[in-house]
Amino acid sequence: AITAMLVPKMTKSLLVSASLDGTVRVLDVSSRSPRLIHVLKGHERAVVAVAYSDWCKLLFSAGVDHELRVWNPFSEATIACLRAHDAPLVAVEAMASTPQLFSADSAGIVNVWDVRSLTRVQTLRASAGALCTALALLPLHSRLVVAARRLTVFTEGEREGEHDATA
Repeated sequence: AITAMLVPKMTKSLLVSASLDGTVRVLDVSSRSPRLIHVLKGHERAVVAVAYSDWCKLLFSAGVDHELRVWNPFSEATIACLRAHDAPLVAVEAMASTPQLFSADSAGIVNVWDVRSLTRVQTLRASAGALCTALALLPLHSRLVVAARRLTVFTEGEREGEHDATA
């Protein structure tokens, strides 16, 4: 089953999908019948999110195997495997037109990455003890929102506060 999809900004004819079988698929959707271009293999378990960085032209996949994988969308080789989470990943987001990438795990840990060097530059903590389920970037407001039972908002890397997510 497919868990996530995206259309990289570099092209309007490619579709990238993440799957429960641990693969990432790159398809050409420019014609009526989508054509499989690549099957990216490397995750040991399900892939739950994908992101594309227009800054470095790389694809990122987040897995429940705790791994963040880096791919060239035009080949089937893994460029890097980033292991900085102790819980299953739930989200990955690239900040448009910047070298920043964000990965979130189910324990509420958000790692901030520099895609130029593929290094972690900051670690943020959302609500303790709550299962984190999603991540959203609000670039116009320099904010990051992490979803669990409550929404945790970060402004420029500093925790701003929590808000009831069910209201």
